[in-house]
Amino acid sequence: MNRDKLKIRIFHEEEGTIRQQLQVDAAELSLEDYDEFVNPIYLDLSIEKVGRTITINADIETRCLMGCDRCLEPFDYSLRDGVQVVLSTDQQFRDEEDDDISYISESENEVDLIEPIRETLLLSLPQKRLCEQACKGLCPQCGKNLNVEICQCKVDKTDPRWDKLKILLNKNNDK
Repeated sequence: MNRDKLKIRIFHEEEGTIRQQLQVDAAELSLEDYDEFVNPIYLDLSIEKVGRTITINADIETRCLMGCDRCLEPFDYSLRDGVQVVLSTDQQFRDEEDDDISYISESENEVDLIEPIRETLLLSLPQKRLCEQACKGLCPQCGKNLNVEICQCKVDKTDPRWDKLKILLNKNNDK
């Protein structure tokens, strides 16, 4: 595991833009506990220095392996996102709580991108994981995957917990 490749040298460079492409794995981003990240993670970095400000844009791309929430089948998910880190040596940002710009000392030579990239990847994972939008899921009676085969189970369309309400509604309609 080489975590140093995500430490970007910043203040030794002249003004301008530098592009850098990296390939990392889950362990380099402390994501080894997440089963989704089995494929390489590709980073396209743009590091721009203007005056006392450095802007780092990271385009992130990978393929995740997930399990469908409805049918439990594994599927590939293409994840693409980006993160921007803005750093400044300007003293006005030293004591300010600004979410967009972070103060960094001129004595620091590098910035570690592990945490912002890791955070972006985790927040980019879908909350509802579906192999396809029209996934039919599993039969609640026999457990068969309804995307693959049709089962012969009789599924009661109403929830028995609503039966008393149904009786009340029918009484009101009869009046």
